Amino acid sequence: MKRTRLALIVAAIGFFASSSQAATLTDDILPDLEARDLMDPGTKGRSLDYLKLPEQLALQNAQKKFSEVVAILNEELTLRADYASILKLAPEVRKYLPDDQKLLWMHALALAATGALDEAREVLALDAAADVFETSPLPHLAAAMLALRSGNTDEAARQAKQALKRDPKHAYAHNLLGTIEGRLNNMEAARKSFVEAVRYAPESPIYLRNLGLAEFARDRIQLAAQALEEALELDANDCVSLIALAQVNEASQRFSEAEKLIGRCLKSNAGEGRAAAYLIRMQLAQNRFEAALETAKRYASVLVGPETVKAEINLMMNRPRVALNGLENHKASVQKALALAMSGDLQSALNQFETIRASSGTQTPANAMAEAALSVALGVPISPETRATINAEESLNAPLAWFDALAAASSQGAAAAASAAIRADGLLPGVSFKGVPSSDWAVLSDARNRSKAALGMLWLLREYDLTARAEFNEVLESSVVQQLRYFAAIADIRLEEMQSARSKLLAASSEAPQYYSAHILLGEVELKFGRMPEALDSYRKAVEIVEDGGALLKIGVLADTLGKADIAEDALRRFIVLFPKSYIGYNQLAWVFIQREISLEEALDLANTADALQPGNASILDNIGWLHYLNGDPNLAAIPLREANRRSGSQNPDILFHLAVVEAEVGAKERSLELLNRFAKVAPANHAAAAKAKRLREQLQ
Repeated sequence: MKRTRLALIVAAIGFFASSSQAATLTDDILPDLEARDLMDPGTKGRSLDYLKLPEQLALQNAQKKFSEVVAILNEELTLRADYASILKLAPEVRKYLPDDQKLLWMHALALAATGALDEAREVLALDAAADVFETSPLPHLAAAMLALRSGNTDEAARQAKQALKRDPKHAYAHNLLGTIEGRLNNMEAARKSFVEAVRYAPESPIYLRNLGLAEFARDRIQLAAQALEEALELDANDCVSLIALAQVNEASQRFSEAEKLIGRCLKSNAGEGRAAAYLIRMQLAQNRFEAALETAKRYASVLVGPETVKAEINLMMNRPRVALNGLENHKASVQKALALAMSGDLQSALNQFETIRASSGTQTPANAMAEAALSVALGVPISPETRATINAEESLNAPLAWFDALAAASSQGAAAAASAAIRADGLLPGVSFKGVPSSDWAVLSDARNRSKAALGMLWLLREYDLTARAEFNEVLESSVVQQLRYFAAIADIRLEEMQSARSKLLAASSEAPQYYSAHILLGEVELKFGRMPEALDSYRKAVEIVEDGGALLKIGVLADTLGKADIAEDALRRFIVLFPKSYIGYNQLAWVFIQREISLEEALDLANTADALQPGNASILDNIGWLHYLNGDPNLAAIPLREANRRSGSQNPDILFHLAVVEAEVGAKERSLELLNRFAKVAPANHAAAAKAKRLREQLQ
């Protein structure tokens, strides 16, 4: 391994190879946690630290080795994106090799990667850095990094592609192009670039990590986990890989495993504030408030604004007084304003927000929404400045419309409020006011009820669910308001109190049978309880009020599962009429027919239509292949089924079983047994094909 050679040579000139953290491609894993950000080359690297020897003496003793050092640095850059070593060595080595082009280009590249753009430009402007022979990829890579760091991603991509024309097997060039494509939000192209980077540098944890992130961005969870686990085998303490793999586990609902990975990161690097912040967010997402508070206290020294973080957690726990006590030294802050509102001092809270706006000279949309809610709760008009800020943020228009409807209930009456509420559809995902009875608005015209409802909605929007539910329940104790039952049920669901949510939704959907959203959410809750017939009934009631594509699709799947093919077929045909350009309806209806081995000719037409709309989809290819098999052509069936299995990473039990059957039919018995072995590993014990797979194995052995 060349690292040993580099260590020996560098030791001879006064440096040694450090065992510090491997090159990190990002400094920005939090707060957004988007895969394309994780791929961005950052400033850290596997650095080479100075020995405790006189620098100049060490350098003089190894002048003849500098050219070899440059060659190995080039190799380290190619295989491991090692910027830090270049940054430490290049200034000294350039004293003895001032005209070495590769060294100049690498130095410019490393400077650009770490944000020293003016210095990078100065190096590239040197006469010695001129790209005279036009053979090395390095000048294009330096230019690509400089363009990327300057915000010109299109030019960065062009330069990276020019580098690859000069050296198509350059792993770092593929990795850099993948990073740029990630910035352009072309994650499939990025994934392909990282595949090539790993192909030419299979032992690079950085490139494996980036491949894992790209797979994750494409929702290919298993492949993402595989790449990230391989990256960690090569660099067990890389916090970015650990956090990324934690995200993958969290997406798979494996919260315990995710937390262990974050713990590994913090154990090896207690100063990793990003990991601490992510751990807190993960704990809060699981409603583990006390654990989150303990984490905030333990890692307060590495968190940005630890007192604010702790105050936020206390607000989520409906403990405004505790939050206020922790913010005694804060003259004005968002959390202090919210704590004042939560403790009942609405006017002081509104004054705090106005102070924040005046001192900063601007107003964030979130703060504007809080001001609007407090204004309605207090029965005063929303200020023009606040309204303008909210109107500029399209996603907040629906919540503002609900607050306007609530205000109108008092000032203009229930009919005006109901009319205004139509514009509030979508204030949260799935929320519609179709079928909300006008009697709701009559109850909410009362000043106390209006204030409680406004505050409850503010807390619900901010996901302070304990407090939101408490506000809504105070109104519901003395009045019937179906929409507040619905909103309180949302809070229940977030708090994982499903039985409470179900009770509220059963009442709302029964007493307001035209309340579309109540039926939809009740269907979701029934599914959580495993009550599929009840869920199907709720969805069917919903689509009689609103022809909703999502509900129709769920009806199709549920009815199919429950053996009600006619209901499934009707729902899926209605879905196709609504969404003729969506492959999902065609493919799902084909599957309904395939399972029953009916209407196979139409099923093949449906599957082919789906394939035309979404070429290469594994599920569609599985349907097409299995239809060919059912039509008596196993050789033709094998082609799409093999591709389906490849695209699904041998993770889909249905595809594995279908392909095993077809491989056995065409005489590939060993291959069929391999597929059955794989099926046994990935399929749940109650899989519909489990018994058939067992019989097939017995026949083949």
